[in-house]
Amino acid sequence: MKIFDFKNPKHVQILKEEITRAKRLIKEYNENEMWKNMPTPLRRLALSSADDDMGPDFADEYENVEWLNIPDTVTNRINLSNFALPKRISPYALADWLRSGSNRSKIGSGILHAGSNQTVDGVINFLERGTASQHYIATIIAELIERGIQINFKDLQEKPANDINITTGNITGVDPYSMPGGKPRNNWTGD
Repeated sequence: MKIFDFKNPKHVQILKEEITRAKRLIKEYNENEMWKNMPTPLRRLALSSADDDMGPDFADEYENVEWLNIPDTVTNRINLSNFALPKRISPYALADWLRSGSNRSKIGSGILHAGSNQTVDGVINFLERGTASQHYIATIIAELIERGIQINFKDLQEKPANDINITTGNITGVDPYSMPGGKPRNNWTGD
């Protein structure tokens, strides 16, 4: 007796059902992880997007609840991938994005960060100083999304910088043969 016979329609149907079940479980796990890493302003925005009539109530009730403990009637209405940010967003990249002409015309003028009464220019200046926290950045992005402005989060991702070892002056993450002089420093092996 075969465990699985691909010619048997009943076996194929069972396989399809099991694959669908596995996909659903994987998706729920991924959404739970996304929810854990999501800052509160984006959680509130995601919950508000669930239903125009009940959104603010959902946000007040479930913003600090684990994703798997939120009722399915709420979670089925939310696509978390629209609200999940990368691990680190560059404040400089967000400032450049806000400053660009086409984006600036979408945003308009006036208050962008209501919590501190900062205008668009004030937010850009604060971001350019490099002291903005990831929570502040998430709040700005939540405000933009709430205004209906679409953002490609990959454009805002923080790029890994080349590390410089202060004691030796060596630059890691860079091929030393491409450096001026074409010679590696301190017997670089490439490892």
